[in-house]
Amino acid sequence: MPVDPVDATKLSDRELLLILHERVGTLSRDVHEVRNGTTAKIAALESKVEMMQEHKADKAAVDGAMERITTANEIRTKQINTINTRLAFAAGGLAALQFVIGIIMVLVVKFAR
Repeated sequence: MPVDPVDATKLSDRELLLILHERVGTLSRDVHEVRNGTTAKIAALESKVEMMQEHKADKAAVDGAMERITTANEIRTKQINTINTRLAFAAGGLAALQFVIGIIMVLVVKFAR
């Protein structure tokens, strides 16, 4: 029941109170809606912040695990390379020993006649 301000002077106190009550009720509902919307937004933001913190914690744990795995893999690679190098030297030593033994046997056979 919109009333022109000029006509408001002609209204009774009771009618003015009714109009005031209606407008205050409307404002009150608007304030509650805004407050409820703000509360919902704050709750949504808090849940997002919690999810981000959990994600950061998970990422830190995964990064730490990956660092340990990488370190362990590097150690294993070093050990394998060391073993391969030693095997290559051993094979080379055996080949040289086989060559030297062959020469010694040939010399022994020649001088034994």
